[in-house]
Amino acid sequence: MNSNFEVNFCYYGMRETLVTHITNLTELASYLSTTPDKLRRYFAERLNTSAKIEGKTLKVKGLLIKPIINEIIDELNGVCLE
Repeated sequence: MNSNFEVNFCYYGMRETLVTHITNLTELASYLSTTPDKLRRYFAERLNTSAKIEGKTLKVKGLLIKPIINEIIDELNGVCLE
């Protein structure tokens, strides 16, 4: 695996309605050898929030800053998603 994979993300909304968009979901799923839906479920359960897929974007309710995203990706590198 390429250890230099970059997650592309952006934000939408304000305060309680803030949503983090992971815009390269398909590439991220491929990098982690899983499916976009399994990633959606993992993010939702891990962060105890809602997450949905729209096109090639994963939309996660809440503010996910880069260190949090990196931590989750590191976790996912060591986990086989069922």
